[in-house]
Amino acid sequence: MPDNENAPELARAEQGQRAKKATRERMKKKKPREKKFTVQIGDELLEYRFRAIGGKAYDKLVNECPATTEQLSRGLQVDQDKLAPKLLSRVCVDPEMSEDEWAEFWNDESYSRGELLTLYNEAGMLNLQGFDVTPIAAD
Repeated sequence: MPDNENAPELARAEQGQRAKKATRERMKKKKPREKKFTVQIGDELLEYRFRAIGGKAYDKLVNECPATTEQLSRGLQVDQDKLAPKLLSRVCVDPEMSEDEWAEFWNDESYSRGELLTLYNEAGMLNLQGFDVTPIAAD
């Protein structure tokens, strides 16, 4: 029976051997994070493609949409009704929709709050997700 106790260390050592040294040139080649997913709406499965925007652009959008006093009292940090259409219009590259079109969609009473928040949260998390970091053995 194999000894699985050392498996994590062996996996880190193997990954360390495959890893390339981080350089400025390699770091500059990074493309914006993208995510494709589907959503079931009625009897149709609809595909979306989201692309992250830069950190400064994301922070600017958030700062443009401070929470109202009423929203703050409910524990919200931003005005989701303003931020969601702004964010989705910049992050959703397929289907491409304007901020006004997303605002119309966001206010459409045929969608539940949870359904709308699914898209908003996907857009937000895509921009807040960090790197996958795996420790490797030090030399």
